[in-house]
Amino acid sequence: MLATSSSTRKHDNPLPNIQSREEVLRHISLNAIYIHHLPDVPGTIIGAELGCTWDRWGVGVLLSGSTVLRVGSLETAFSESLARQYASEPSGTKASD
Repeated sequence: MLATSSSTRKHDNPLPNIQSREEVLRHISLNAIYIHHLPDVPGTIIGAELGCTWDRWGVGVLLSGSTVLRVGSLETAFSESLARQYASEPSGTKASD
C-alpha cells in the first residue's frame, strides 16, 4: 500500500485498504514526471508526483530504472538533493517516509 504519513500526521481522508493493482488506479493519478540529471550517479533517476485520494498534497515516488528508491511526500519526486541522496544509498536501506 502507498502511504505518505507517519503516525503523527492526520490524513485528509482515511487511507484506503488497497488489495489490488486495479484499486490503486482508483486512488492515484499521475500529476508530473521529473527527470533528475545527476552526472555522477549511474542510470536515470526519475521522480513521479502522484495525486491521491487520502492526502491533499499527494505522494512523491523516486525511481532508478524500475527500482523504487523512495516513497514519501511530494518533495521526494522533485528534490534533486533527495534524488542524489537516495540514489547513493546502498541497496536495501531505502525506506518510506
